[in-house]
Amino acid sequence: MAACANHNPSNEEGGMPLSEEHPQGQHLYTVIGLHSLHGDPKSPMEWMQRMAREVGIEHNTRLVAPCAPARDGGVGWGDSYQWFPYREDDVDAPSWVELLPDNQWNMLRDQRHRLSKLLTAELDRLPRNGRLLL
Repeated sequence: MAACANHNPSNEEGGMPLSEEHPQGQHLYTVIGLHSLHGDPKSPMEWMQRMAREVGIEHNTRLVAPCAPARDGGVGWGDSYQWFPYREDDVDAPSWVELLPDNQWNMLRDQRHRLSKLLTAELDRLPRNGRLLL
Protein backbone atom coordinates (compact mmCIF):
# COMPACT_ATOMS: atom_id res chain seq x y z
CA MET A 1 0.00 0.00 0.00
CA ALA A 2 1.32 3.42 -0.90
CA ALA A 3 1.53 6.03 1.83
CA CYS A 4 -0.78 9.03 1.82
CA ALA A 5 0.65 12.51 1.65
CA ASN A 6 1.14 14.35 4.97
CA HIS A 7 -0.02 11.48 7.12
CA ASN A 8 1.11 10.77 10.65
CA PRO A 9 2.42 7.17 10.57
CA SER A 10 2.12 6.89 14.37
CA ASN A 11 -1.65 7.25 14.08
CA GLU A 12 -2.78 4.65 11.60
CA GLU A 13 -6.43 4.06 12.36
CA GLY A 14 -7.54 0.57 11.40
CA GLY A 15 -4.22 -0.07 9.66
CA MET A 16 -4.80 2.83 7.27
CA PRO A 17 -2.92 6.15 7.31
CA LEU A 18 -4.66 9.09 8.88
CA SER A 19 -3.58 12.71 8.36
CA GLU A 20 -4.29 14.92 11.34
CA GLU A 21 -3.51 18.28 12.89
CA HIS A 22 -4.10 18.88 16.58
CA PRO A 23 -5.54 22.17 17.86
CA GLN A 24 -3.05 24.70 19.19
CA GLY A 25 -5.55 25.92 21.79
CA GLN A 26 -8.57 24.45 23.54
CA HIS A 27 -10.14 21.67 21.43
CA LEU A 28 -13.65 22.81 20.50
CA TYR A 29 -14.10 21.63 16.92
CA THR A 30 -13.19 18.66 14.74
CA VAL A 31 -13.36 18.68 10.97
CA ILE A 32 -13.18 15.35 9.13
CA GLY A 33 -12.49 15.67 5.41
CA LEU A 34 -12.86 12.87 2.91
CA HIS A 35 -10.94 13.05 -0.34
CA SER A 36 -12.36 12.25 -3.73
CA LEU A 37 -11.52 9.55 -6.25
CA HIS A 38 -7.80 9.55 -7.04
CA GLY A 39 -7.23 12.16 -4.34
CA ASP A 40 -5.23 11.88 -1.14
CA PRO A 41 -5.48 13.43 2.35
CA LYS A 42 -3.43 16.43 1.27
CA SER A 43 -6.46 17.65 -0.72
CA PRO A 44 -8.93 17.92 2.20
CA MET A 45 -6.23 19.05 4.67
CA GLU A 46 -5.53 22.14 2.59
CA TRP A 47 -9.18 23.22 2.29
CA MET A 48 -9.88 22.35 5.94
CA GLN A 49 -6.94 24.53 7.09
CA ARG A 50 -8.13 27.40 4.89
CA MET A 51 -11.75 27.05 6.10
CA ALA A 52 -10.68 27.03 9.77
CA ARG A 53 -8.58 30.18 9.23
CA GLU A 54 -11.35 31.97 7.36
CA VAL A 55 -13.93 31.38 10.09
CA GLY A 56 -11.44 32.11 12.88
CA ILE A 57 -11.34 28.70 14.57
CA GLU A 58 -7.91 27.46 13.45
CA HIS A 59 -6.49 27.42 17.01
CA ASN A 60 -9.36 25.33 18.41
CA THR A 61 -9.84 22.85 15.59
CA ARG A 62 -8.66 19.28 15.15
CA LEU A 63 -8.37 18.36 11.45
CA VAL A 64 -8.65 14.71 10.41
CA ALA A 65 -8.34 13.22 6.92
CA PRO A 66 -8.51 9.42 6.67
CA CYS A 67 -6.74 7.88 3.71
CA ALA A 68 -8.54 5.53 1.37
CA PRO A 69 -6.58 2.42 0.40
CA ALA A 70 -4.15 2.66 -2.48
CA ARG A 71 -5.58 0.63 -5.34
CA ASP A 72 -4.88 0.17 -9.02
CA GLY A 73 -6.50 3.21 -10.60
CA GLY A 74 -6.71 1.65 -14.04
CA VAL A 75 -5.15 2.55 -17.34
CA GLY A 76 -3.34 5.87 -17.18
CA TRP A 77 -3.81 6.38 -13.43
CA GLY A 78 -1.48 3.85 -11.83
CA ASP A 79 -1.98 3.52 -8.07
CA SER A 80 -4.53 5.92 -6.65
CA TYR A 81 -6.44 6.32 -3.40
CA GLN A 82 -9.93 4.90 -3.74
CA TRP A 83 -12.53 3.94 -1.12
CA PHE A 84 -13.34 0.93 -3.30
CA PRO A 85 -12.42 -0.05 -6.89
CA TYR A 86 -14.54 1.87 -9.36
CA ARG A 87 -15.63 0.10 -12.54
CA GLU A 88 -13.93 1.53 -15.57
CA ASP A 89 -16.34 0.16 -18.16
CA ASP A 90 -19.56 1.66 -16.74
CA VAL A 91 -18.34 4.62 -14.67
CA ASP A 92 -20.53 7.09 -16.58
CA ALA A 93 -23.67 4.96 -16.54
CA PRO A 94 -26.37 6.31 -14.18
CA SER A 95 -26.76 2.90 -12.54
CA TRP A 96 -23.07 1.93 -12.39
CA VAL A 97 -23.19 1.30 -8.63
CA GLU A 98 -25.72 -1.48 -9.17
CA LEU A 99 -23.18 -3.21 -11.43
CA LEU A 100 -20.48 -3.67 -8.79
CA PRO A 101 -19.42 -7.27 -8.14
CA ASP A 102 -19.84 -8.63 -4.59
CA ASN A 103 -16.15 -8.28 -3.72
CA GLN A 104 -16.30 -4.55 -4.50
CA TRP A 105 -19.43 -4.13 -2.37
CA ASN A 106 -17.52 -5.82 0.44
CA MET A 107 -14.66 -3.34 0.04
CA LEU A 108 -17.13 -0.47 0.17
CA ARG A 109 -18.73 -1.93 3.31
CA ASP A 110 -15.27 -2.33 4.91
CA GLN A 111 -14.52 1.35 4.33
CA ARG A 112 -17.94 2.38 5.63
CA HIS A 113 -17.27 0.37 8.81
CA ARG A 114 -13.80 1.91 9.16
CA LEU A 115 -15.17 5.45 8.74
CA SER A 116 -17.98 4.75 11.26
CA LYS A 117 -15.36 3.71 13.84
CA LEU A 118 -13.35 6.86 13.11
CA LEU A 119 -16.43 9.04 13.50
CA THR A 120 -17.26 7.43 16.86
CA ALA A 121 -13.67 7.89 18.08
CA GLU A 122 -13.63 11.56 17.02
CA LEU A 123 -16.98 12.24 18.70
CA ASP A 124 -15.59 10.71 21.90
CA ARG A 125 -12.57 13.07 21.75
CA LEU A 126 -14.71 16.21 21.60
CA PRO A 127 -15.60 18.12 24.76
CA ARG A 128 -19.29 18.23 25.72
CA ASN A 129 -19.73 21.58 23.99
CA GLY A 130 -17.64 20.58 20.94
CA ARG A 131 -18.79 20.47 17.35
CA LEU A 132 -17.95 18.06 14.53
CA LEU A 133 -18.09 18.85 10.82
CA LEU A 134 -17.92 16.02 8.31
